[in-house]
Amino acid sequence: MGSAHVVGLGEGTHGSSEFQTQKHRFIRYLVENKGFTHFAVEGSEPDAEFINQYVLTGQGDPVRLLSGLRFWITNTQEMLDLVKWMRQWNTTVAPAQRVQFHGVDMQNPTIALDTVEKYIARVDPANVAFVRARFLCVDPYKSYRATFGAPIAGYAARLASSRAACALGLKEVYDLIVAQAAGYTARSSADEYDYALHSVRLIQQWEAFATKFNTTNIAASSYSRDSAMAENLKWLRARAEPDTKFVLRAHNDHVQRSGAALGRYLARTNPTDYVAVGFAFGDGVLNAVSGGTVQPVRPDPEPSFWIESTFRKAKPSNFMLDMRLVSASDAVSATLLGPVFMRSIGSTYDVSFP
Repeated sequence: MGSAHVVGLGEGTHGSSEFQTQKHRFIRYLVENKGFTHFAVEGSEPDAEFINQYVLTGQGDPVRLLSGLRFWITNTQEMLDLVKWMRQWNTTVAPAQRVQFHGVDMQNPTIALDTVEKYIARVDPANVAFVRARFLCVDPYKSYRATFGAPIAGYAARLASSRAACALGLKEVYDLIVAQAAGYTARSSADEYDYALHSVRLIQQWEAFATKFNTTNIAASSYSRDSAMAENLKWLRARAEPDTKFVLRAHNDHVQRSGAALGRYLARTNPTDYVAVGFAFGDGVLNAVSGGTVQPVRPDPEPSFWIESTFRKAKPSNFMLDMRLVSASDAVSATLLGPVFMRSIGSTYDVSFP
């Protein structure tokens, strides 16, 4: 991984055990040998903080806390094994070597909404009603434990004028907190102020994602998430020590260095400070939402011109390919520079679009 401060570990599908167990091995190596201390997952940032408290202090039930992320892709035995290993590691090392667990996503606005309202009630009671009125448009989408809020698709279906008014109201709350920075900080702390301001950004990110949410154009809403996750990871890095190293776990589509992906944002400022590791899925069974439920599915074999078919011919069958060594001047390897077809399955699998 060289001297990179962020390593993105991808996955060709969200539902493959082998990807997760291999990444667990990578994470352990990076922590034990390369000084990595922060782990970030494609999961709700505020909800992940409860898991962070567990790995740091041992407080809470990790099974219940993982279910609180509300993503089936992280509510797995493999993730539980990783979280328990983090906790065990933290009981044996000095404070500076302890690992932390973070989320970088913004798909559940609940805790962020509650955090801001509680903060305003403490530092500026006169503006409680002002904030409450501007959060009403997001309230229906709150989720508490077993109680789920309204589907996010319902927000995108609202009138454009209604969504614009909601976005404006959220900006007014953000502007209020920025304008009152000195007073709010004096009545709380610099850390609490920073967390409250960031919580408003999480709500704004959710609104921007929700307004673009469209099941017929997954890319549009997905890239909105990528820019938000990049912003959130940047915020986490700013709060850590300057040389802190992060491991990021997300789908290949997010960790890749191209397009409008999260990895592209990370690689843009300092290309050598970010390393992306993709994982390819050729043949076998995976878990995915199909027919409305999470279930095992077996995709059809990939076409012969897909990259997985080429990989299948390689010996040994399990290997890593360093794309940084591929040369355009080598006629054989230059074909790997693309474009090439590659299987990509997220949380859902559609048999009509394998």
